[in-house]
Amino acid sequence: MRAVKRVRNYLVVGAVACSVGVIAYQLLLDDEAKDSLKKLSRTLATSYRQVASIVRDRAGTYMDAESVRQNRQDIRDAWDELGI
Repeated sequence: MRAVKRVRNYLVVGAVACSVGVIAYQLLLDDEAKDSLKKLSRTLATSYRQVASIVRDRAGTYMDAESVRQNRQDIRDAWDELGI
């Protein structure tokens, strides 16, 4: 019973906090500030998707020793072509 009350209290506090946030957004911010927050949220979402994609792609990558050796040699050859 205590756990149910605790969860209910968290939900009520969360709902109140969200409501206050929405009201503050609507009443206290001017159009420029709202646009800035929208741009920030889009930037954060895009960054999150890019990082998630990179992590997801790297998680399943396996390279055997021969592939690693060949990649290193290709990189050395590219640097040599540049004269470094």
